[in-house]
Amino acid sequence: MTKKELADKVRAAARNVASRANKPENATPMALKYTEMLYKFPKLQETLINLMSDEFTLFVSDIEWVAPRPTTFKVILKNQNSFHLIWNGDTFTARVSGTNYNLAAANDHDRAVIAIQKLLIVGPINPDKGSATASQDLTPAEETPAETPAPEETPATA
Repeated sequence: MTKKELADKVRAAARNVASRANKPENATPMALKYTEMLYKFPKLQETLINLMSDEFTLFVSDIEWVAPRPTTFKVILKNQNSFHLIWNGDTFTARVSGTNYNLAAANDHDRAVIAIQKLLIVGPINPDKGSATASQDLTPAEETPAETPAPEETPATA
């Protein structure tokens, strides 16, 4: 075996190992639809798992990168509600319903989990099933008008 052949085999093995190392460690099959975002920002998946469980993909419809500095992500839930995750350099801050929660602080982390839970409760994951909630209530203009009896007709007098 020549030096060139050996070097080629080592490069091929290194590429193989590197391709496996780039994948998120505990990516679920459903999380693979966010692979580009999770590859670029490995702490993002870890934070979503800490906030929502390792089955977060059942509740998240999309993750958008909305600002470069500070790096900000918009997590869109399947019921069309959303919250933001803002990177602080070592941890994330969650902005849920206009309130910021520092996820490094235990009490803020717990409050953020509860706030996200409330967002998930506001509307059903599958809008075709379940009853209407506060976010789905019809406005008075959209409600079906009640049946009103037709006015009695009076015979025309000649």
